Amino acid sequence: MNINGNNGGQQHWQLEVDAQGLAWATLNKAGESTNSLSSSVMDELSQLLDQLDRSPPKGLIFRSGKAAGFIAGADIQEFTRLDTPEKGIELVSRGWQLFNRLAGVSYPTLALVRGHCLSGGLELALACRYLLAVDGPSTRMGLPEVMLGIVPGWGGMLRLPERIGPQAALDMMLTGKTIDASKARRLGLADDCVPQRVMDSAAALPCVANQPRRRPPCCSACSTVPSRLWWLRRQEAGRPPRVASTIRRPTRSSTSGPPPGNALAAPELIDSIVRSPTARNLVRVFFRAGAPLEFRQGEYLRSQTRACRWRRRHGRRHRRLVCTARADRHPARSGDGANCARPPASVRRLASARQG
Repeated sequence: MNINGNNGGQQHWQLEVDAQGLAWATLNKAGESTNSLSSSVMDELSQLLDQLDRSPPKGLIFRSGKAAGFIAGADIQEFTRLDTPEKGIELVSRGWQLFNRLAGVSYPTLALVRGHCLSGGLELALACRYLLAVDGPSTRMGLPEVMLGIVPGWGGMLRLPERIGPQAALDMMLTGKTIDASKARRLGLADDCVPQRVMDSAAALPCVANQPRRRPPCCSACSTVPSRLWWLRRQEAGRPPRVASTIRRPTRSSTSGPPPGNALAAPELIDSIVRSPTARNLVRVFFRAGAPLEFRQGEYLRSQTRACRWRRRHGRRHRRLVCTARADRHPARSGDGANCARPPASVRRLASARQG
């Protein structure tokens, strides 16, 4: 591939244009092991779009320069500095307006997702016309903002229901769980799922062809009906009431007023959620006790991969592994379980967490 470098003096983004006229925007956040959407990264992305507005390419492809994954989301450090309502509204407005601008460009855009794609990273991918997922155990997509007591205010509440349907979108947003590349393709979140060895060539095809993206399956595109309310109440159980109501609101159609999914339409809710005691405590736990499982992008996904491979290899012996984990914690009760084959550390940690 004939690439002409054009960094434009940016620190985090590298912009390259190939022989086909496609622009490749690579995010490699300086001084960090994973990519996050800090204020400096977002400012550089705005400058990058300004540059492409002056000279539009045939297509724009976003990719990651980190081995850990695509984008982990917003910079959680910035949440600790939201001490006024104006700063919270400014944070939401910055991402909302920038991603709306990205969604409205005239040339086709594509997000090449390899590894974790969470929170703001998925909202950036949803603002692109196409989403191409790399088939691999480390590729996970989701909107786990609810784990921090906040909502996906950069367009996720609007674009995720449009792409996969309200029921599947509410399931992802209210539970915070992530999905792999294959399920993302089945739901309609990803346009295709390809091996890593052909990901660059596969990413260039839809941008060059400029084809309309495929529609989500009919079952997932159906609107939420009263018979599904029991399912909705079950997903909202244990969630902060304001977070649940704010996420649920964008799925309701309205003939007047601001577009659904716009958190800026209710600025009082932004302050009550972002600076609420629940959000502050969850952010504090995030830094003190370590990130939740959904946020441990590299370490957690690698340990899950090793655990899954080990279970497949040993098959029925998996139950004996739980006995081994118990024997490690309670040697006096071990009995014959101590003689079992010792599982990987990741399996022992997962079994110990379930028992604890």
